Amino acid sequence: MITATAMSAPWQRLSAANHIWGTGFAFEELLGNTGLIILVIALTMGIFTGLNGFIVSTSRLLFAMSRAKFIPKAFSKLHDKYETPYISIIFTVGVSMLAPWFGRQALNWVVDMSSIGVAIAYFYTCYTAFSLFKWKNGGEL
Repeated sequence: MITATAMSAPWQRLSAANHIWGTGFAFEELLGNTGLIILVIALTMGIFTGLNGFIVSTSRLLFAMSRAKFIPKAFSKLHDKYETPYISIIFTVGVSMLAPWFGRQALNWVVDMSSIGVAIAYFYTCYTAFSLFKWKNGGEL
């Protein structure tokens, strides 16, 4: 996106124009309304992809924590037909729909803490994988 924006309009003109969304302005100027619509559709699909991944991973995490008895057993209930943790999914979607109403500062705090948590979880996962699959003498796993 940065490269496409930089190639479509000089940065001096974009900066001087003081537009709210410089990339959108550059694409609209280069490709017209069609380019802007394509850009908005692509961004929307990216956002929905991220939300879908968040809902799937969070509901599975709640499901696993419930099975390990860290949180109430209700989160481990599976749907009869689809065998998905439907209580966990409903809870995740409910919290996700309420969160924006707490304001930008609360969301920034949650994002900051989540970023730290993801970094710690990634390190722990890598360390665990390394510990479980130590190299043998022959150089094989």
